[in-house]
Amino acid sequence: MMYLGRLHRALCCWLAAALLCSGCGTAEETERTSAENKQYTEYITLMHSESDTEEFQEYIRQAEEELQIGIRLVQTPGNADNRHARIATILSSGDSSVDIIGINDEMMSEFRKKGYLEPLGEDVLPQEILDCYPQDYLKTIAMENGKMYSVPYMLDIMLYCVNQDLLEQAGLQEVRTQKDFERLLDYYSGGNAIFGYGGAWEESYAYNEISQFVNLFGGDYSSWSDPGSGKAVKYLHDMVQNQEVAEGILLDQHEQMGQKFLSGQYASMFLYSGSVNLLMKSESYRQMHVAALPEFVSRTTNIAT
Repeated sequence: MMYLGRLHRALCCWLAAALLCSGCGTAEETERTSAENKQYTEYITLMHSESDTEEFQEYIRQAEEELQIGIRLVQTPGNADNRHARIATILSSGDSSVDIIGINDEMMSEFRKKGYLEPLGEDVLPQEILDCYPQDYLKTIAMENGKMYSVPYMLDIMLYCVNQDLLEQAGLQEVRTQKDFERLLDYYSGGNAIFGYGGAWEESYAYNEISQFVNLFGGDYSSWSDPGSGKAVKYLHDMVQNQEVAEGILLDQHEQMGQKFLSGQYASMFLYSGSVNLLMKSESYRQMHVAALPEFVSRTTNIAT
């Protein structure tokens, strides 16, 4: 989160990300405003995936004080498919109960082409703020026909996480190379209750795993003729074929994967940095922690917003 001194401008920009340009909304299912004993003259309704977390609510309380605007929070559905469907329904139906929605890159890529979102003017997003972002990213994801439609507010980096106890049971202190990774897979292979690696390969998330392994093999996700891309996909296929991963990961989303990791079913996994708080809140954080990326061909990772 940002320091309060920079909050006014930054939050004004961020609060325009996916702005519906309705009036000030009053979502019926949530009437939570952090300043319950204060009466603001203006209110906005914000839908966000972290609306139920204490840290986010504290951030919103600071924003209300700084902006002198009441902010009602609405929680987005936890399931990815339900989340996408709910937000798409709000946008496509003209529902005015929500003013601002936090969305991911996938939804941004879709919604900006469908006319669901209002473009952001320079009064909301001045050039000095625009210049802070990678320009190629803005043009590819956040812009359409030269106009900005969202403000990236969080940088998400794909990390490698391990269960140290399970690593050490396999005779490893860390997973530094492809050989180490395969040693971990082999130790826990064969359809046991514990696996050396777990992922979320359900159709909503499979591209994360595919692209990350393409990265590790030095491939190009946009080019399936690239030798590294082909090796990566074959590697994923062989992990399932050889029972080195649980068949259940073909149906899992990130939420289920994270819970299985915390319960000790997986020795390692890839996890976006935005979800690391799951580990930090766990009583087993020292045992389950972020580790260096293993080096296959390339130590390259995904970045999203």
